[in-house]
Amino acid sequence: MRPDKFVEALRIFVLALFITTCYSVGHHESYAEELLLKPLSDGNVLAHFQFTHEWPSAGRSGAGQQFVTTAPRWFAQLEAETRVRDVRASFGQGRWDATRWGYPPRPAAFGAQLQASFVPGLPGGNRSGADADGSTEHGRQRPRWQTLKAQLAAMLCASFDRLPVDPWVEDENGTGRWDAALPIESVCTENLTPFVRLLPCGAQAGLAQLLLASPQSVFSGPYQSIHVDWRPPKLVLSLTVVRPPPTRGVATLTAAELFGRPRVAPCPAADRSEIRLHRPAPAAAPVEGGELSGVDFVEERLPAAEGLRAPLPLNAAARAPAVVSVSRWTSDGGRRLHTRWHNGGTTAARVEYTESVPAWLLPFYSSWRLDGQRPHESGAVRGFRVQPGDAAAGSSPGRWTVTLELEAGAACESVLEVALRHLHFSDFPPDPHRGFDVPSGVLRVLPDAASASASEERRLYSDNLLIMLPTPDFSMPYNCMTLSGTVFALFYGSMFNILIRRMRSLDREGDQFVSNRLLPRLLRKLTRAMRGT
Repeated sequence: MRPDKFVEALRIFVLALFITTCYSVGHHESYAEELLLKPLSDGNVLAHFQFTHEWPSAGRSGAGQQFVTTAPRWFAQLEAETRVRDVRASFGQGRWDATRWGYPPRPAAFGAQLQASFVPGLPGGNRSGADADGSTEHGRQRPRWQTLKAQLAAMLCASFDRLPVDPWVEDENGTGRWDAALPIESVCTENLTPFVRLLPCGAQAGLAQLLLASPQSVFSGPYQSIHVDWRPPKLVLSLTVVRPPPTRGVATLTAAELFGRPRVAPCPAADRSEIRLHRPAPAAAPVEGGELSGVDFVEERLPAAEGLRAPLPLNAAARAPAVVSVSRWTSDGGRRLHTRWHNGGTTAARVEYTESVPAWLLPFYSSWRLDGQRPHESGAVRGFRVQPGDAAAGSSPGRWTVTLELEAGAACESVLEVALRHLHFSDFPPDPHRGFDVPSGVLRVLPDAASASASEERRLYSDNLLIMLPTPDFSMPYNCMTLSGTVFALFYGSMFNILIRRMRSLDREGDQFVSNRLLPRLLRKLTRAMRGT
């Protein structure tokens, strides 16, 4: 090779190496994993796994998604395809008891819920196109909403594709977002495998090995939920379980004993891997019986290898959580929806509560009362707004939102009257006599600027409701079919025998066949009587 060619090739190599190095430095990815262990007052243990990814944003061109290494490539591609701004997906089962457990680390509704917002305009920045609904922002985002549902349903093995087609919600400032929920979603080991597959080390290393050590025991407790909080370029995957300790009556418990795995291999892609333990404060002193009653807890952060063997006290009863709780029930055969809020704290709290009304319920929002008073008559109501649903389409549920000011220890109750719609028989599920589920309502405790926890997210979900709709007698078509078939068979069989069978009298010789049935015998007797023989 000539010297000038060698020098030119060397320059190209150095330039390519420089560009690659600059790109790697400018597009750094980070990954962290942590486990929170907290003893609860009823003897159960809260285990919260959290895996945080952060990668360079794909931007408008989607170029960054080609160089993702530790983050899930599916999310990077979905970001470039849909230009999503914020996604919050969760599905779980069990009831979170806020009065005994406090606020959850990651709140989740019973069932499945998906909330999303997109960057305005069409993907790729083209704002001049129009879809089937015209040039509205709502119509432009509908295909992206459908794509997001299908992709998340495939990635997490969940039922997001069964969510309503058009759950568009408009805020007070005119901006819109997508918010849909399913009242029932089964969470089991089938959801755990695709969840772990999204991690860079999978089940081969890292804290995820604790989940797959005994998957059945992870979902044996009273509460389980899986969360996906995605705000590009940050993705947080978390799993929350409340489960009893393997052995009842023990004073201390380690993470290795709780999950049945003595050690885990470190994940090479993790920048940080630690276990957070909630232990009694040093000033706590045991009382009679060796228990710690009404103590405060402090958080201790340990590396994963050390935190697996660190003891966690279980005989410490935490102070009663000062939370704002919400409960729901029905009356008058499901025609009255009751909601009750209670402030268990020592200070006043401002809360915002939103409840969805399915399309098969006809709500009378003018009948809404808070402790017997209209919204403008009650001093506790700071705001009340309604977004009616599209009952004709059946895909856009209505919702109502109320903002309340609750004093310390105060409680209030609202009542909303609804009418039960009559559905077509084809709209009923396979088990119509079980009833129809109303999704959970969401309670947000609005932050106080003067509070130290103003930046913390405090949300709670209410329980689902089960309402019986007017149900037709699904057995009547079967009864009519069987009765008609029986009558037709008897008539046809009798007529066939009378018209086809040969009947001959007994006094004639050489008869080849004589029927001995009841009807031919009666006919023969009648014939003999008429002949006088």
